[in-house]
Amino acid sequence: MSLAKSTNSRDSSSVSRDVAFEILDCRRRRQVLRYLLETEEETAELYDLTRQIAAWENDSTPDAVTSEQRMRVYTALKQSHLPKMDDTDVIDFDGNRG
Repeated sequence: MSLAKSTNSRDSSSVSRDVAFEILDCRRRRQVLRYLLETEEETAELYDLTRQIAAWENDSTPDAVTSEQRMRVYTALKQSHLPKMDDTDVIDFDGNRG
């Protein structure tokens, strides 16, 4: 997954105010954006993203996150948050590849 780029027919600056508020209303979606903005890579793997968000939520490090903590985040991201962010053209998410 990656932040949507204007070079692939999506203009990241064209997100409406309502969509922006809807996306930013959820803490996990804000954390997704934070992670994508802070990472040095052009794309991010779902596994790494879930470990980091689980660590932030549990005031821990990614290495100390339990599989249960990670799976809670993974399920919510994969089934809800990332598809919603992809539908609103905020990120590019390939649900098949993660």
